[in-house]
Amino acid sequence: MSDPMVGLILKVAAGLGVASIAATAYAVWRALRRPAEDVVAHGREPRKPGERRIVCAGDSLTHATFSFDYVQALRERLGSNVRILNAGVNGDLAWNLAERLPSIVAAAPDDVVVLIGTNDICGELTTEIAKRQQRDKQLPELASQAFFEREFTRVLEGLKAATNAQIIVVTPPLLGEDLSDRVQARLQTYAQRITEIAVKRGASVIPFHEAMESALRASGHACRPGFQPGFIEVVWIVLVPFQRYLAGMSYDRISTRRGLWGSADLIHLNERAGTILADLLETKLRESN
Repeated sequence: MSDPMVGLILKVAAGLGVASIAATAYAVWRALRRPAEDVVAHGREPRKPGERRIVCAGDSLTHATFSFDYVQALRERLGSNVRILNAGVNGDLAWNLAERLPSIVAAAPDDVVVLIGTNDICGELTTEIAKRQQRDKQLPELASQAFFEREFTRVLEGLKAATNAQIIVVTPPLLGEDLSDRVQARLQTYAQRITEIAVKRGASVIPFHEAMESALRASGHACRPGFQPGFIEVVWIVLVPFQRYLAGMSYDRISTRRGLWGSADLIHLNERAGTILADLLETKLRESN
């Protein structure tokens, strides 16, 4: 989430009659603050004896101020001898992550989890989104699959060249929950290329999109119409910090109120979907320990 979204949050808050400036400021602060154990702030700190260091890198799904915090879930599961640093930044595309590689490399990780691509896919959906991303995230070009593949490759090759880390690539989650919607075809295409690029460079792949789809089908949930990056979806995203940090609602509860299954806003993970991801990553990280 970029700085221009702060203004939108404040406008929506005012429109909804949110009287307390302090409460609104708190929600904005919680939404935009850096994550716990941020790799930039803590990556150069000395290791404890026997410490295994993992870096989780990506966008808002990893930053986790709008989404279930799977990074914290892994910390609680893997124990005190494992330190997990967060290299997630709201709104990032693959290019932004590639530009941030030095801070990840400086942490000298044993493992790097890479979950990126959701914003790249969204940028392809409309020219308006692509132009806003280019402006807000200072991209050298508009989002496209070719741009993503080039920069995703740069991420993996940069990690391989500069670290001895095991690289675990996670495919992006579902966008929306209507599996017949056109955006799911784009997701499948991206996931296939992510897998091919990762395997070619010796990285492991967790097909999270497939696990999420299987769980959604098994749930019997009646899905809402497909993902459309329009006004309602933007408002849903903007409202999440108020519901989460002021009203104290879980992401699952926000989802239920909106008739959703695995996401509070059609993009970010609730506890149900986030636990699936945490389970997959825990299994993989324990296997490779």
